[in-house]
Amino acid sequence: MKFDAHPLKRQRGARTTLLAGLALVATVALAGCTPDSPAPSSPLSNSPSPSSAPETTKPGTSDADGPVSSEAAIEQATVVLFEFNDLQNQITREGVADPELVDGLTVGAARTGAYSLVEDSAGGDVITGGLTITVQNAYTTDPTMSDGTVIPFGTVQLTYCADTTTRTITSTDGIVRPPSALPKFIIDANVQYDRGSASWKVASTTGKAEAC
Repeated sequence: MKFDAHPLKRQRGARTTLLAGLALVATVALAGCTPDSPAPSSPLSNSPSPSSAPETTKPGTSDADGPVSSEAAIEQATVVLFEFNDLQNQITREGVADPELVDGLTVGAARTGAYSLVEDSAGGDVITGGLTITVQNAYTTDPTMSDGTVIPFGTVQLTYCADTTTRTITSTDGIVRPPSALPKFIIDANVQYDRGSASWKVASTTGKAEAC
């Protein structure tokens, strides 16, 4: 699948209805990654952006040598997670995405899933609102890179509640689709520090059939 340097255009065709939420189900393996003891964090939430596209500010960054503390890593990774959620909401509403923004916020399975979501969201259904997320827990781990380098606090694992109650889906014939049977559910996210860009990127999100 090829994407040029311009925003991906909406394609006409059958739409895959996303009634179960926007979770991009994927897993990413990190070699030599042993989690520290999880430390509960204060709930943080965001709501769908009222604008038609997420802000194009640079994703959360760290010191060039890597994250300086667990607290700073969690804070910066959470900012990127919220931006990623805004991006997903934009894609499902408009069927478009700026490749530069996608690549700046994601890596690995999350990046592949974002581009797939663009194709799945092309069609005639009208979506208003979007997913609202609330972080329930977050902790850091120290991943070992392929060259043997250990990055302290270089991965953040976040558990958050995804709320679909503010989203409506209307078909091309004007029928409002029924709400999801599980309107609020748990998602686990893996956000990684990228040494090349000195920034945080979402590597994967895994939805669970678990209410929150």
